[in-house]
Amino acid sequence: MRVLRNLLDLEPKYIPPCNYFGTVQKDIQPFMRKVVATWMSEVCEEQRCEDQVFPLAVNFLDRFLCRCSISRRQLQLTAAVSLLLASKIRQCHALSVDLLCFYTDHSITPDEMR
Repeated sequence: MRVLRNLLDLEPKYIPPCNYFGTVQKDIQPFMRKVVATWMSEVCEEQRCEDQVFPLAVNFLDRFLCRCSISRRQLQLTAAVSLLLASKIRQCHALSVDLLCFYTDHSITPDEMR
């Protein structure tokens, strides 16, 4: 019970601070986040990323979306950058910019990611 209580007490530190749909994000809908999160999961699974990469990347994505308004065209770019950062933090061998561009079907360029 003590461990569960500690986890519940720490949870507010790690949850994004707002519900950004309709407040910060005018062009992004919940189903779009679900699609991009599924894409992120598939990339992590296919690349055999460490277990912590996907949840950290989604957390980065949500925190960014709480602060900055983006267009729907920029959603996959933001997700790819979140994956890049999370893999650099949690893995010995990070995902590369070129690999992530490949997974977007080259809809974003390496320069956009940088």
